Amino acid sequence: MACRSVLTHSPEELQTASDLVVVFTPQSHETVLKRYSDGNVQFGYTKTTGRVEEVLSGEVSAGDTIVITEECYLSGSVLWTQQGYLPTETGDSYLLFLRAYPETSKNYKGMYYPVDLEYGKYLLSSGGENRFAAAHSTGAQLQVGPDGDLDTYLAWYAFVQERYPEVFDQRA
Repeated sequence: MACRSVLTHSPEELQTASDLVVVFTPQSHETVLKRYSDGNVQFGYTKTTGRVEEVLSGEVSAGDTIVITEECYLSGSVLWTQQGYLPTETGDSYLLFLRAYPETSKNYKGMYYPVDLEYGKYLLSSGGENRFAAAHSTGAQLQVGPDGDLDTYLAWYAFVQERYPEVFDQRA
């Protein structure tokens, strides 16, 4: 997993912190694990491949396939996650605010990651914010930065919904 610094402090900063803003539909997930010599997991992530359905900002085209890294992985039946990040689900559509890994990044070259974990990912299906809240109400904790919590995420979700109504209205 790459170390993440907080790139935004408000939802108004999401687009400027992103290299791509796209509607994305995951098609496949691959767990990537780095292990210690004793076999224990040192770190891991999910490599998600999907289709760009719509481009709101950035240098890709609708129909392109891109790869994102998600700060979570399955080990057996256990989901390991960074700061409560929940994985995307195959077939769902998401509005993603993505940052490209540096071209010098040997292991992640050509891939993207959601800006500030969950704050860069918004489920577009009807009631997406409620589905997200229900998943986190089971005891998972969303914690992006020192002040991040579910209420903050839901406020960001409302802002993003208001800022990109055409994206959300198409999928309601």
